[in-house]
Amino acid sequence: MDPATSGPPPPLRRAERLDPSVFQLPADRMRAGYYSDKYFVRTREVLMAEGEAPLVTVQAFQRNLAWVSGTDEAIAILKLCLTEGYSFDDLDVRALRDGDRVDPWEPVLEIRGPYPAFAHLETLYLGVLARRTMIATNTRRVVEAAWPDPILFFPARHDHWMVQTGDGFAAHTAGAIGVSTDAQASWWGSEGVGTVPHGLIAAFGRDTVAATQAFARHMPDHVRVISLVDFDNDCVGTSLAVARALGDRLFGVRLDTSGNLVDRSVQSQMGEFDPRGVNTRLVENVRKALDAEGFDHVRIVASGGFDADKIRRFKNAGVPVDAYGVGSTLIRGRYDFTADVVRLGDRDVAKTGRRYRDSTRLEGPLSGRGGEARGDGREAGGRGGEGEARGDGREAGGRGGEGEARGDGMVGWVVDVQNDFMRPDGRLYVKHLGDEGDQGAVQIEGTIAEAVAWMHEQADVVVFTGDWHGLEDPEIDPVDPDPSIGTYPPHCMGRSEDPDEQQGAWIVPSIRPEDPLVLEVDADAAEGKAVARAALESGRPVFIRKTRFDVFAGNAATEAFVATLAEALGDPEFVVVGVARDVCVTQAVDGLAGRGRHVTALRDATWGLGLESEDDTLTRWSASGRVATLEERRAEER
Repeated sequence: MDPATSGPPPPLRRAERLDPSVFQLPADRMRAGYYSDKYFVRTREVLMAEGEAPLVTVQAFQRNLAWVSGTDEAIAILKLCLTEGYSFDDLDVRALRDGDRVDPWEPVLEIRGPYPAFAHLETLYLGVLARRTMIATNTRRVVEAAWPDPILFFPARHDHWMVQTGDGFAAHTAGAIGVSTDAQASWWGSEGVGTVPHGLIAAFGRDTVAATQAFARHMPDHVRVISLVDFDNDCVGTSLAVARALGDRLFGVRLDTSGNLVDRSVQSQMGEFDPRGVNTRLVENVRKALDAEGFDHVRIVASGGFDADKIRRFKNAGVPVDAYGVGSTLIRGRYDFTADVVRLGDRDVAKTGRRYRDSTRLEGPLSGRGGEARGDGREAGGRGGEGEARGDGREAGGRGGEGEARGDGMVGWVVDVQNDFMRPDGRLYVKHLGDEGDQGAVQIEGTIAEAVAWMHEQADVVVFTGDWHGLEDPEIDPVDPDPSIGTYPPHCMGRSEDPDEQQGAWIVPSIRPEDPLVLEVDADAAEGKAVARAALESGRPVFIRKTRFDVFAGNAATEAFVATLAEALGDPEFVVVGVARDVCVTQAVDGLAGRGRHVTALRDATWGLGLESEDDTLTRWSASGRVATLEERRAEER
């Protein structure tokens, strides 16, 4: 089987869980509540003062597609830090394994037992799961993007030293082949790896060759010599100089050019690509130069601003990188965990919008007796009573429930209301291209904001779509853009390394969704289905990032996402607003209607570029769906 097409092996899944001693927990302070949110400590105090020990079931989950890590550490906290007088055998603990892929809302950890035993530990085990899952998920995404080229885990300098051990283990579980510190490698008995750093080169008077020679002289033979070659902003010249000096002892060169610089070898080739930082042309220049002098054994390691999207672009372009060093992008993102008391004894008591979720994937019980009632010996369940019915008659679990058919369902669909399109100083402000007097899309932002506020009140799900471009996207032409053939200057550059460019891709502040579920540009059908289900259950908005005007062509997950919504909501109405009317909005309306969906386009909440007359567009939309104003649609009874 070709490893380049078969994909990486699954994340590591150890046969035995890590022993609690590995984590070196400050158990006494954890047991005392020193690191816990005060309200959990006081919850324990109240229950114990009342002589109550209700038998509860707690489930922990998060809201994204993810690869979980931190389960062994969370279990260690439960084993070592319970309230005095309780032991781990008093609990029934079940958990997934580090490396397991999880869906939004899927239980990762379930604890059943007397609540005073472990109420004070929620802050701790949730924090561990959130941190380690973030690292594992981010690492897994770059591992899959780079495969079969290896990933080196390099974020240590960007974060507090105390997180290194667990972060390194999470990255190792997810498939990183090397970490940069011994602490990061300690939980599986290895050591850190590294290259000749800029600091050593500076200490040798800016002489990369001398620094690398000294490194090679004093490192044992098993240490691979990899030299940073961007110190003088001449990666080709420095690579050749180091290779000539070290010969076979040189294992590789590392390109780490700053995103604010253009390497010397690239300067004469500028014009049709972004020449800053480590780019495809720079890597190709170094590879050609090394091969031309017979140094084809020298590997190329690329680092500096790499994430899954950038790595994927390099892979798709066939760029000759042998390994990727990834740093700060691996410690970004939100994989927040929540824990709910979902049962009191055998009775459901979850708060509105939550429920007990049965899972056959959880391993356990991992303890002995499994949660006998303690304290006053009350019947398991204690106080609390039966779960109350919701006022609207639906089960707790969010708008619409899981798979609940609702023939009157509605989906709000907000197209590309982004800074670059909606701001007069945006990089592709939407206004009539043939009318100098047109004030453009800013005129309808208020109407769009009203429409989105109404959608949040009335719709089962509100979906935002947005261009999320990189320079390699087919609709981006920085040299000779021509809207008549579907090419445009760079805009909505969500995959850019430049923060100023990235801001152009953000949804405008007046309607920017809070804590949305995100379908990234590389999402697949499984992710589309899972995000749709999670949105229906949680009521959270969704942001679909796309690489083309047509959201169905620009994000492969959209098809499954829409189909899942339609099945769950019983053929809902899709209400569409946004810009540009004659490009992305038309693609959305036609794409939804062409798939048999009921579409209502709000004509006073769209604006166009003048590529097609407004009358022609609205006539065409009316033939496949219907057109109304916001006020007309709001006046209708659902």
